[in-house]
Amino acid sequence: MNKYQNEQGAALVLTLLLITLITLLLLGQFYQVTNTAGQVATMEKNIESRHLAEMGVEYYQQLIASKQAELTEAAQASGFQGVEEKLQEWNGTEVLTVQVEGERKYFTIENVTLDQQTENEIIVEFTSLGTANGKEVRENNEIIITIMRNK
Repeated sequence: MNKYQNEQGAALVLTLLLITLITLLLLGQFYQVTNTAGQVATMEKNIESRHLAEMGVEYYQQLIASKQAELTEAAQASGFQGVEEKLQEWNGTEVLTVQVEGERKYFTIENVTLDQQTENEIIVEFTSLGTANGKEVRENNEIIITIMRNK
């Protein structure tokens, strides 16, 4: 039996096969890196939006706490209606928006509703909407306002 000893072109075939394998491995790694980068960017938007929504809750709670004297005065003057008017005045109309770092990041206080539990207690329910780079997160919360009445 006569073996063929002519191996001309084998190096070319092996080189092309090796280049193909390396290219496939690099493409797989590239896909994983871009996929991970996209996931990280999405998570950052979610986290940033959640923080803005929580910032809105804290902001509105501090706003109400800082205006407690005005609310008490309004309640003593005209009761539940006076408190409702004051809150609407602070909110503008129905929505309060505060910009954080330009127009792409902000929180909005909306759906403010009042419920009078007792004569001296009013519950303010509201939604804080955090928006960062187009991603929105909602946080529902409530504040209990205690009105001390003069006897």
